[in-house]
Amino acid sequence: GKYIFEGGNLQKVEKEGNSYVFINLTEASSALERKKILKNIPDNKLFVYGQSNENYIDVITDIDCRYCQKFHQDIPIYLENGIKVRYLVLARKRSVKSKIVSAWCAKNKNGAFTLLKSRKEIKKKHCKNPIEYHQNIISNLGISSTPTIFLPNGNLILGYKSPKEIIEKIKN
Repeated sequence: GKYIFEGGNLQKVEKEGNSYVFINLTEASSALERKKILKNIPDNKLFVYGQSNENYIDVITDIDCRYCQKFHQDIPIYLENGIKVRYLVLARKRSVKSKIVSAWCAKNKNGAFTLLKSRKEIKKKHCKNPIEYHQNIISNLGISSTPTIFLPNGNLILGYKSPKEIIEKIKN
């Protein structure tokens, strides 16, 4: 056969030399759809660190997740390597959502967001914000764990990985 279902995924079977390889068609299709969804989110609706339009990652994060906090500490490494980090923030609890909105409404929203990631308190504020929009996008992507990292091609990486591993995947 040329195709098989394995673990709920449609796999194409191709001969490569003396062996066979499986190409996950389900994941390839999902990556294209994720890329399309994420590409349509303007930077002004996200917490964004960096400038690059070619080398970037979209990250679903949670301010209380320890691995998300560890990832955030790596931001300088991404910036040094010319990689922009675009955050969508998952807010499962009302109290967390209130903190994220306060960061969004702060004069220096990235600075306030970094303080939250460091488990520090910030001044409570309220303004028009895209945080509910973040929740809808995250739900549409079917993501419930953090951090989830999306490469520019739509491929996803679940959980924390070192900057070196992620940068290598982006550049190749």
